[in-house]
Amino acid sequence: MGVGDNVSTMFKPVISLRAYGRVSWACLLSLYAIIVTGSLVRLTGSGLGCEDWPRCSDQRFVDVSTAHAAIEQINRLFTGVVALAVIAATLLSLRLRPRQSSLTWLALGLVAGVVVQVLIGAIVVISGLHPAFNMAHYLVSILLISMAFEMLCRVRRLRQSDSNLKRAVGEKVSTSTRRLICLLMVLLCLV
Repeated sequence: MGVGDNVSTMFKPVISLRAYGRVSWACLLSLYAIIVTGSLVRLTGSGLGCEDWPRCSDQRFVDVSTAHAAIEQINRLFTGVVALAVIAATLLSLRLRPRQSSLTWLALGLVAGVVVQVLIGAIVVISGLHPAFNMAHYLVSILLISMAFEMLCRVRRLRQSDSNLKRAVGEKVSTSTRRLICLLMVLLCLV
């Protein structure tokens, strides 16, 4: 290792698994919150509170002149919080030492999923809330929250293995539990 290696690593801070766990929680909670705000949009009939996309109306990018527009606008703007969380997870995964490629791939998947959600959201508005696009929007949300949950579980497992607390039976139960939760989420979407 030469002097140049020391200088280049000096300006690249390393992040701990504990800190990355906080970022993973931020992803999970922001994705959960946007599902809640999305359901609020759906339950209040505010899906077309903004008549245009990406602007809310012809005159304004952000429009809270009616309750429906405000509810729809909150949901749209909260996408920025979700995007920041998943981008942070991706960038910070590159600072983990030793690097955990599975976390990087999950984080990249979250970024791609958020981009897909934005595009589907546009199609939902443009199509006048077509049920098939609404369902696709919701299913991608379930996939994203499942991926964030998996990322959090992997961080937890890595932290436990770092502390030599890994238990084979607990890991099998944890894997089975995650699979069961994912299956239940998909089944709930079909109901």
